[in-house]
Amino acid sequence: IALRAEHAALCAGPEAALLAFPALDARFHHLLCEAARNRFIADFSRTISIIVHFHYRWNKRDELRRNRDAVAEHLAIIDAVLDGDAARAAQALDHHLATAYTTLMASVHWAEG
Repeated sequence: IALRAEHAALCAGPEAALLAFPALDARFHHLLCEAARNRFIADFSRTISIIVHFHYRWNKRDELRRNRDAVAEHLAIIDAVLDGDAARAAQALDHHLATAYTTLMASVHWAEG
C-alpha cells in the first residue's frame, strides 16, 4: 500500500519529481520479482534494473513522459493486485512489459541512428 501511495504521489506531483522515478521503479520491480518466490528471478531483478535504467541514462528523449506512463502502468498493476484480480494484474503487467520492450527497442534504434 505504501508503494501505491508513492506512485500516486509521483503521478500527481510536478514533472520534475518524475526524475526520481528510477529508484521507485527498481523497488517496484524488485517486489514483483520477490513475489515470484523464485531465487533466480529474485537475484536477477538487480540485473534487470541495471539493464532497463541504463538505456534511460543514454537516451533522455521523452524521459518524463516515459516515466509518467510507467507510473500509470505500475498503478494499474498494483490496483489489480490489491483488488485481488489476478487476470487484470496479468494483463496490466503484459501491457507494461510490452511498453518496456518498445521503449528499449526505440532506444537501441535511436543510438544506431
